[in-house]
Amino acid sequence: MAPERLRVIAVQPSSGKRRTFDRLTVWPQNPPQLSKTFRQIRGGEPMCGTHARRNRSSKARGSLATKLVPLAQSLWGPLSAAEVGLLQAIESKPGHEPDSEEGTAPAGTDLSPPVARVRAGLLRWLCTSSEAAAAIDTKGLRVQRVLIDGTLDLESINCSFPLRIQDCVIAGAVRLNHAKFPYVRICDTTVDELKANRIRLEGSLVLTGLRVRGELSLQGAAINGNLQLDKAHLSSPGGCALNLEGANIGGAVNMREGFRSDGHIRLFSTQIGKNLECAGAIVAARSMEALLIESAKIGGSILLRNGFRSLGQVRVFGTVLEGNLDVQGARLTARRNAALNVYGSRIKGSLVLRSGEAKYRSRCLGGVRITRSFIDGHLDLSNARIRARARPAGDMLDLKIEGRLIAQAARIDGELILARAIVGNDAIFFAARLTNPGGRALKARGFHCGGSLLLGEQFKASGSVELFGAYVGDEFNAIGSTFEREGGVALDLRESTIHRFASCANCKVVGTAKWSGASVGSTVNLSKSRFEGELDLTRTQIGGHLFLDGAKLSAGARLQADGLRCKGSLFLGDGFEAPGGGLFYGAVVEGDFYSSNSIYGNGTATSLNLSGARIGGHLLLTAATLMGTAWLELASVGGRLSFSRTTIAATRGAGRRRNAALYANGCSIGSEARFDGGFTARGALLLDRAHIAGSLSLASCLVLNRKDVAISLLGASIQGDVDAGRTFGDNARFQEARLLGEMNVSKASIEGSVDLSGMWILNRGGDALRAERMKVKGSLDLRQGFTTNGGIDLRDATVGSYFDAEASWSSAHTLRLEGLTYATIVPAVSAERLRWLEHGKCRSSDAARKPLMADPVSLQPHEQLIQALKKQGHERDARKIAIAKQAYMSKHSTEGRVGRWMHRLYGATIQFGYRPQRALRFAPAFLIALCMFFYTGADSLMVPVNPLAEAALKQGKALPSGYPSFNAVAYAVETFVPILNLQQKESWRPDDRARCDPGPERCGFWLRVYLWFHMAAGWIITTLAVAGFTGLVRKD
Repeated sequence: MAPERLRVIAVQPSSGKRRTFDRLTVWPQNPPQLSKTFRQIRGGEPMCGTHARRNRSSKARGSLATKLVPLAQSLWGPLSAAEVGLLQAIESKPGHEPDSEEGTAPAGTDLSPPVARVRAGLLRWLCTSSEAAAAIDTKGLRVQRVLIDGTLDLESINCSFPLRIQDCVIAGAVRLNHAKFPYVRICDTTVDELKANRIRLEGSLVLTGLRVRGELSLQGAAINGNLQLDKAHLSSPGGCALNLEGANIGGAVNMREGFRSDGHIRLFSTQIGKNLECAGAIVAARSMEALLIESAKIGGSILLRNGFRSLGQVRVFGTVLEGNLDVQGARLTARRNAALNVYGSRIKGSLVLRSGEAKYRSRCLGGVRITRSFIDGHLDLSNARIRARARPAGDMLDLKIEGRLIAQAARIDGELILARAIVGNDAIFFAARLTNPGGRALKARGFHCGGSLLLGEQFKASGSVELFGAYVGDEFNAIGSTFEREGGVALDLRESTIHRFASCANCKVVGTAKWSGASVGSTVNLSKSRFEGELDLTRTQIGGHLFLDGAKLSAGARLQADGLRCKGSLFLGDGFEAPGGGLFYGAVVEGDFYSSNSIYGNGTATSLNLSGARIGGHLLLTAATLMGTAWLELASVGGRLSFSRTTIAATRGAGRRRNAALYANGCSIGSEARFDGGFTARGALLLDRAHIAGSLSLASCLVLNRKDVAISLLGASIQGDVDAGRTFGDNARFQEARLLGEMNVSKASIEGSVDLSGMWILNRGGDALRAERMKVKGSLDLRQGFTTNGGIDLRDATVGSYFDAEASWSSAHTLRLEGLTYATIVPAVSAERLRWLEHGKCRSSDAARKPLMADPVSLQPHEQLIQALKKQGHERDARKIAIAKQAYMSKHSTEGRVGRWMHRLYGATIQFGYRPQRALRFAPAFLIALCMFFYTGADSLMVPVNPLAEAALKQGKALPSGYPSFNAVAYAVETFVPILNLQQKESWRPDDRARCDPGPERCGFWLRVYLWFHMAAGWIITTLAVAGFTGLVRKD
C-alpha cells in the first residue's frame, strides 16, 4: 500500500505567497474504500486547514506546535496525518487580517493523494474546546478536500468563528441544530443529511454545490445573510429534501445554476428578506408538492425562471411576497394536482408565467391554480403553455389583480376559471388559444375587469366562454375572435356589464351567443360576424348603437332580442341574415331601426317580431326579405315606418291572424308609413287600430291573399293621406298598386285624403274595398284606373270629397252606399250618378237584380247626393236625383194601393213637386178635349141656367138681352181654372135629360159627370201650378 504524503502550507494574505513548513509521510487507516468513494463523488485534491491571525516567528510557531497535538492525542488517541496536519495548521497561525466570508481561503492543509480522513468528533472538539477555540482565528475553521468520518455533530454550540467545509465527503450527517456561527460554508461537499434546525447565523449559510443524500433541514433557522444552494443536489426521494419551516433568512435564498432536488422543498412560515431564486433549478418530488411555500413572508421576489423545472406541484399558500412571483420560462409538471398552486397569498409585485427566451418556454402540465390571492402588479401568461386533463387548466377563483391580466398568445388546454376574479386594469388575450372541447374554455362568472377585456384577432376558444355577471370597466374587444362550442353556449355574457363599448366584429361563434341581461355603456358592434347558433340579446341594455351589418346566423338560428334596450340605433344591413327570424318583442330602440338587404326567417310562422317594441326614430326595412310573418302588434315608432322594396312571405296560421304577412294591429307610427317602391306581401297586411301620424303610402305595392283580407286598416287612425296612386313624391311614376284580396278600411279615421286611383283590387265573390264607417276629412279618389271585380262597401262612411269614374265601380260585384256622406262629389253628372245609385241598389250577379235595400228603403244615398249637388251649385242635377229618389220610393213604397197610385200621379204630374209647372202640360189636353167635344155637337147638351133663357132657347127664341151666349172655349177654360170667372159656368149648365142625337142615351148626364172630372183636374192642376209658381211645393 502506497504511503500518503502530507504537505502543510500557509498563504500570506498580503502577498498571496505559499510557504511549505513540514512534510510528513503517513499511512491512511482505510485508504482503498474511502479513496474510491471520494473520487467517485469529488475529483480533486483533499485539503484541510485553518485561518491564521498574523505572521509569527519560526520560534513561536515551533513552541505552539507541541501544544494542541498532545492534547488531542490524550483525548482522541492516535491521530491521522490529516488530523495532525490540521492541528499544526491551526497552531501555526500564519497571520493576516480576517477576510470576508466570500474571500479567498487564507490558509489550509493540502493532502495528496486525495484521501485524507478527519474524524468528525475532532472537528466538534475544535469548535467546542476552549483550548482549541482559543487557537483558532476569528476568520474561522476551514476543512477542504478531506473525508470527514462520522456524523459532524455541532448541535447547540456557540461558535465565535465561521465554519468552512470545502470539497469534502462527510461519511454521516451534519447536525447544526441550535448552533450559532458567524457564518457557515459547506461547499461542493457530499453529506448524508444536514440538520440545522434553529441555527443562528450572523452571516450567510453557503451550501453551493452541496450534495445531500437525505434531508436538508433548516427549521426555525435564523440567518442574517443569504442561503446559497447554487448547484446543490438534494436527494430525498418521496420525502422532504429541503425544509425551511419557520426559518428567518435576512438575505436571499438562491437555488440556481443546476440546483436539483429529488424530493420536495418546504417553506412553511418562512421569512426571507430578499429573493427566493431558483433559476434553472430542477425540483422532482414523488409526493404531490415539489415546492411548498406556505404562510411565508418574502421581502423580494420568487424567481422560478429560465429553465426552472418541477415534477410536482409548486404551492404558494398564505404567503406575502413583496416582489414578483416570476415563473418565466419555467416548466412545471404535476400529475395529480395543479402544477402551480397559489392560494390566499399576497404578491405585491407581478406574477409572471410567460415564456422567456427562445430556449425557455413556459410549460405548466397539470394546470395553474391561483385562487383567493392578491397581486398588486400584473399576471402575465404571455406565450405560456398550460395544460390539464382531469382538472381546470387555469383556476383563478376570487383572484384580485391590481394591474393587468396578460395572456397574449397563451395556449391553455383545459378550463380557465376567472370566476369572481378582479383585475384592476386590462385583461389581454390577444392571439390566445383556450381549448376545452365539449366543456368550458373560460369560466368567468362574476369576473371584474377595471380596464378593457381584449380578445382581439386570432383569439380562439374551443369550448364555452362564460362571462356571466362579469364587469368590464372599459371596452370589450373580440374583433376577429373565434368561439366554438357546438351544440351549446359558445359565448355567455349574460347579466354582464361593459362600461364602454363592445366590439365583436368579424368574429365567429359556433354555438349560442348569449348577451341576455347584459349592460353595455356605449356601442355594440357585431358587424360581419358569423353565428352558427342563436344570438340572444334578451333584455340587453346598450348605451349606444347596435351594429349587426353583414352578420349572418346559420340555418335555423334566430336573433333573440326580446326586451332589448338600445339608446342609439340598430343597424342590420349589408346582407344581415337570420334564418330563424329576428325577435324584438318589447324592445326599446331610442334611435333608428335600420335593415337593408337583410333576410329573416326560413318559412316559419315568424320572421321578424317587433310586437310591443318602442322605436324612437325610424323603422326602415329596405330591400329586405322576410320569410314568415312580421309582427308589429302594439309597437311604437317615433319616426317613419318604411318597407320599401321589401318582400314578406307569410305562412298560414289559425284564427284572425291566419296568413298574415305583417301583423301590426294597434301599432303607433310617429310619421309616415310606406309600403311602396315594389313592396310585396304574400299574405295579409294588417294595420287594425294602428295610429299613423303621417301618411300611408301603398304606391306600387303588391299584396296577395286570395279570398281573404289583403290590407286591413280596421279602426286605424291616419293623420295624413292614404296614397295608392300611380304617382308619388316628385311625380315619379311607379307601377300601380295591386291587391289580390280585400282592402278593409272600416272604421278608419283619416285626416287627409285616400287616393286609390290606379289601384287594382281583385277579390271575386267578396268585397274588394270595405270602408264601413270610415271617416276621411279629405277626399276619397277612385279615379284613373281604379279596378275591382269585387264589392265596394261604403256604408256609413264619411268623406270630405268623393271622386270616382264610372269604370271604377261599374265592374264591382256590389256597391253599398247606405250612410255614405260627403261634401262634394265628382263627377256631378246626374245621368252617371243615377246609374251609380242604381248600381248601388242591386247585385250585378243576381239575375233578378233584387234590391239590396230592405224594407224600409234607405234613401240616404239619394238625399246625400242631392245635398252635395246643391252645395256644388248643380241644382238641375240635384232635382233629377230627387225625382229619381221619389220614383224609387213610389216603386218600393209600403203604403196601400191608393197611396202608391196617388204618389205615382204626383210624380207624373209635377215630378213629385220638384217640377210643379209640369202640371200645366195637362191643361191644354183637358181644354182641347172639351172644346172638341162641344164643337162636335155636344153644345146642344148645354142649357142656360136662367129659366127664362132656358125657355126662350127651347122655344127657338133669342136669349134675353144681356144674357151671355155659350162659348165652348170660354166654358172649358172657366170650368178648368177655378179662379177664373168668364160668366159661362154660372150661365150655362149641362142638361141631364138631354139625349144623344141620334140615340136613346142620356148624354147630358155623362157630360155633367165629365165636367166634374174636368173641374177636379182643373182644380188640381191649377192649384199645383199656382203652388209651384209661388214655391209652396218646392223641394229643398
